[in-house]
Amino acid sequence: MIRCLLFMCGCMASTLYAFVPTAYVCNSANGTVSSVAVVESPMLPVGSHPSAIALTPDQSTLCVCNTSADTVSIIDIATGGTQTVTVGSPPTAIAITPDGTKACVCNSAGNSVSVIDLSSLSVTNISLTGQPISITILSDGSSAFVSCDNTEVVVFNPVTSSIITTISMADTLGPITTTPDGLKVCLACDAGLRIINPHTYAVTVVSLSEPTHKIAITPDSTQACLLGTNRLFVVDLTTLATQSEFVGNTASDLAITKDSSQILVSQSFPSGVETFTLNPLTSGDLFSFGRNNQAIAITSDGKQACIVDPRSGLEPGTLWIFDILTHSISGQMLGVQPNALVISSPVAPNAPAKFIGKIKRYSHKKRTLCLHWKNSSSQDIVTYEIFAFKKKIATILPNAQSKYHQPIYSPFLFCQKIPKKYFHRLHKKYRIRAVSSNGLASAFTLLRFSHCK
Repeated sequence: MIRCLLFMCGCMASTLYAFVPTAYVCNSANGTVSSVAVVESPMLPVGSHPSAIALTPDQSTLCVCNTSADTVSIIDIATGGTQTVTVGSPPTAIAITPDGTKACVCNSAGNSVSVIDLSSLSVTNISLTGQPISITILSDGSSAFVSCDNTEVVVFNPVTSSIITTISMADTLGPITTTPDGLKVCLACDAGLRIINPHTYAVTVVSLSEPTHKIAITPDSTQACLLGTNRLFVVDLTTLATQSEFVGNTASDLAITKDSSQILVSQSFPSGVETFTLNPLTSGDLFSFGRNNQAIAITSDGKQACIVDPRSGLEPGTLWIFDILTHSISGQMLGVQPNALVISSPVAPNAPAKFIGKIKRYSHKKRTLCLHWKNSSSQDIVTYEIFAFKKKIATILPNAQSKYHQPIYSPFLFCQKIPKKYFHRLHKKYRIRAVSSNGLASAFTLLRFSHCK
């Protein structure tokens, strides 16, 4: 979720929107989701016993599985408005397609997957032969993979809701995930790790010394990290070389830093976070805090880890915020029996809608290219960057002023003398993009001409 802060830039006021990561946590016992940010911690009412949660890629919609109610709450983050969709029984896992149009929900006792259209809220159910455990979707949105309790992985098309194939295995299966590059599907199981080629469906077997129950992939897609009964395993996804370190039998969850250099493991007893370095795998320090730490996730900037501590009974839980660099710890109160966790991420801004060029002729040899554009619809734009022939030639503030102001497009902001030989290809060589306060850039908008003089 995006929180807004006002900054003053020089002598000219400019409103910038500072991104503050927000952690959304399911509170199972009192049917709420805690929204925890630096500035506020409201609770959003959902259904009974929420247990799984996911954000759409544009960070606008929150989807929450309500296990006891057999429903999914669809929450508009901007307005707080909630709609409820009935699915199978009970919904226990959820994944959202990369384009943000559909949510796929595992109904564990109902032996089915519900595919929710997030625009129309219509539901399509896909019948399975086993109980679904976990679900993941490829980065291109073409296929979803579901691990089931009958040792099968079911592959289906989330757009058409049709089953593509079923992959049989001889193992008790656990959580499933895809590498960020979309080239591998990785599965924790009682025999260690299974790697599936998402195009040929060939399975690579990596046997480990312990059953594994949690899995995470490094952001660079090169390694799989798994929690076993007492050990932490790291598997190179190219060479299949394996490293391991003792982690104890109270390790609850794991997360990997943005630069793929560290693994953070939440410990329930003694409660805290244990750090490990990668390449090579080496145990680090145990930082003790909390009472019963469970789910863990790292913010998109890689600076903080958020850990859910459900504590015990009807006592309110705590979200611990652990600074990865300084190791400082702070806490914010949650609802009762919190469990699942998801953290918002900044979103790239929208590109400028139009980029217009006018060539003005002042003499036989002198011509000037005048550029105008329609501003991005995003609110947190810091600058516009203009590129010519692959080189950045200008950085413009969004509130720059000029006497050549036009009501539809931005002010007349930039002029450049252009050799006549380049005129015929200017529309392919000039581009503009918007850059937001979090450093993300929009797609490029190409130049087009309105008229020449």
